[in-house]
Amino acid sequence: MSPMVFHVPTLFAMVMAATMVLALSLAVIARRGHRELTIWAWALALQLMAHALLALRGQVSDLLSIIVANTLASLALALYAVGIHRFSRRPMPRLVVLLPVTVTAIGFSLMLDDYAGRLILGGIVMLGQSLYLFVLLWISRRRIAGRGKYLLMAAAAFYTLVMVWRLGVVAAGLPPSAGLTDPGPLSIVTGLAALAGTLLLTVGVLAMVFERAERRAIANEQRYRKLIDAAVEGIFVAENGRLRMVNPAMCRMMGVPEVELLGQPFLEFVHPEDRDRVAENGRKRLEGKADGVTYDARLLTRSNGVRWLRISGVAIEWQGLPGTLCFLADVTEQRAAADRIREFAFHDALTGLPNRRLFRDRLQQALAACARSGQNLAVVFIDLDHFKALNDLHGHAAGDQLLGEVARRLAQRLRESDTAARFGGDEFVLLITNLSPEADEACRQGRKVVGELLASLAGPYVFDVVSDDRTVRVSHRCEVSAGIATGPHVAGGAGEPDALIARADAAMYRAKQAGRNRMVCDGDEAISPTQPDPDPVLPAV
Repeated sequence: MSPMVFHVPTLFAMVMAATMVLALSLAVIARRGHRELTIWAWALALQLMAHALLALRGQVSDLLSIIVANTLASLALALYAVGIHRFSRRPMPRLVVLLPVTVTAIGFSLMLDDYAGRLILGGIVMLGQSLYLFVLLWISRRRIAGRGKYLLMAAAAFYTLVMVWRLGVVAAGLPPSAGLTDPGPLSIVTGLAALAGTLLLTVGVLAMVFERAERRAIANEQRYRKLIDAAVEGIFVAENGRLRMVNPAMCRMMGVPEVELLGQPFLEFVHPEDRDRVAENGRKRLEGKADGVTYDARLLTRSNGVRWLRISGVAIEWQGLPGTLCFLADVTEQRAAADRIREFAFHDALTGLPNRRLFRDRLQQALAACARSGQNLAVVFIDLDHFKALNDLHGHAAGDQLLGEVARRLAQRLRESDTAARFGGDEFVLLITNLSPEADEACRQGRKVVGELLASLAGPYVFDVVSDDRTVRVSHRCEVSAGIATGPHVAGGAGEPDALIARADAAMYRAKQAGRNRMVCDGDEAISPTQPDPDPVLPAV
C-alpha cells in the first residue's frame, strides 16, 4: 500500500478557507449580541492574513511573507489570550501582547536570511504563548462555566506539542522545508496543526460563550421567578389562550391551586359578559397592538366570588411560541369606592334620591325623547308645608326622618320611567313622562298623577326621635304645595330644562300664596290636591 500523500498547497488552501469562514461566522455572531466574540474574530482574521502571506512566499517580498506574516501569527495568539482574560474578567498584562509580538517582529527582521534560526525563534515564542494560554485557562477554569474551556485547553496543548515537535526537528538536524507550502513533514504537520488548532479554538470559544449565556439565562429566569413569586400582583403567562405560568399571588386571588390553573383556558375564569372584550384584547396584545393597554374585567374566583381585576401585559415568546405576560391587580374596592363617590356626586346623601345635577340630565334626555315622539312631560316642584315648625319642635333628626319617608313614598308610587329628586331642604322635584301630545290633556294627566302622589304623602308619619337621652314618639301629618309645568309644547324656549324647572317652581309658589296644601298646573288656578280633577285621562302608573 502506498503511503498517504498530502498536497501541501491544497492543505493550506483548506486551512485558509476554514479560517476565513470561522472568522466571518464569529463576526456575525458577535454582531448578534455576543460582542465578546469580536476579539476572537479579529484573531482569526489576523491568522488568515498570516497564512495567506506565508503561502505567497517567493511571490511577495520577504518583509511581507516572513516578518509581517509571523508577526501577525504571534499577534493572533496574543489576541486569543486577551479574549480569555476578558472572558474570565482577569486583569490583562500588556506584556502578554507586546512582548511576543515585538520579539517576533525584531527577531525575524534580524534573522531574515537564517531559516533555521527563525524556526527556533518562532517556535520558542509560540511555545511560550501556547503555554501561557494553557496555564491561563487552567487557573481560570473555576471562573469559566461549562466545558468549552477544555476544548480551548486542548487547542493550547496541541499547539504546545506541535511547537515542541518543530523545535525537536530543528534540534535533531533534520532538513526543514524550504517553504511553507513545500512538501515535507514540517509543512504537513504545520498545516494540520493550524487546521486542528483553529477548529478547536473556535468551537471552544463558541461553547464557552453560549454556555455562559445559557447559565445567565437560567440564573435570570430563577431571579425573575423569585421576583414574580414575591410580587403582590397576580402574574400569569398565557399561550394559545391557556395558562402556562401563574404566580402565588394569582393563585390567592383566584382561590385555586397552581396545579388546577395551569393548562386551563384563561377565559373560563372571566365573567361571561367580559369574555369577548378580554379575548379581543388578548388577540391585539399578541399582534403587538395592545402593549401598555390596561382595562378592567370581572373574574370568577373560587374563594371571593366575582372580583374586578385590572389587566395589563405585553406580548412575549414563551418556549418558542407566541404568548402574553399579563399582570392582575384587584380593584374591586377601588371601583366600589368610585361608585360611592359617583353616587354622592349624583344622589342626595340623606334620601338616596337623584340630586339636582342628575335630575337635570334625565330631564334633558326626556326632552330629547319628547322631540322624537311628540309627547309631553311634566316637571313637578314639591315643597313640604310647615317643615320648619317640625324641626323647631322636635329637632333636625325628626325632620330628616320625615324627608326620608317622603322620599320612600315618592319612589314607591312613581313608574320606572319617572324620576323623583331632592333639590335641597324640603324641596322635591318630580319628572313625569309619557304624557299626551295635547297640551290641555297633558295638564290634566299631570294633575291626576300628582294628586295621587300627594295623597300618598298626606298619610300620617310616625317615628321615634331621641332627645335628651330619651326616645319620643312623634306623629306628624304632612301637607305639601306643588307646582306643575308641562312641556315642551310651549314655544319660546319654554321646553328647556331650566325653563321647565323655573315654571314648576313659580307654580309651586303660587300654590303657597293661595294657602298652601295645594297644587298648581302652570297657567291654571290653584286647587287642593284632594279636589277631584274633572274628566281626567291618566297614563299608566
